[in-house]
Amino acid sequence: MTTLNAPPATELLPAQNSASSWCPECDGRGCTRLTAFPAGNPRAGLTADEAARAHGNGAHVHYVPRGDQFAVVVPAGEVR
Repeated sequence: MTTLNAPPATELLPAQNSASSWCPECDGRGCTRLTAFPAGNPRAGLTADEAARAHGNGAHVHYVPRGDQFAVVVPAGEVR
């Protein structure tokens, strides 16, 4: 796994599974959350995008309304 270059606004979370049927990149599969950034930070979306690019392996960003945050996730089965 590539180290995230962007400093997370919160500590790295234990990988958490969730479902995302609306995301075309997850294509209805579950996903594993790698880290999250509070959306109250005006640069949170950009920071999350940078962290996803640094991770690679299909990582991308979901907005999570519950908790108002941007989560960096990978589709289920692609965590390395």
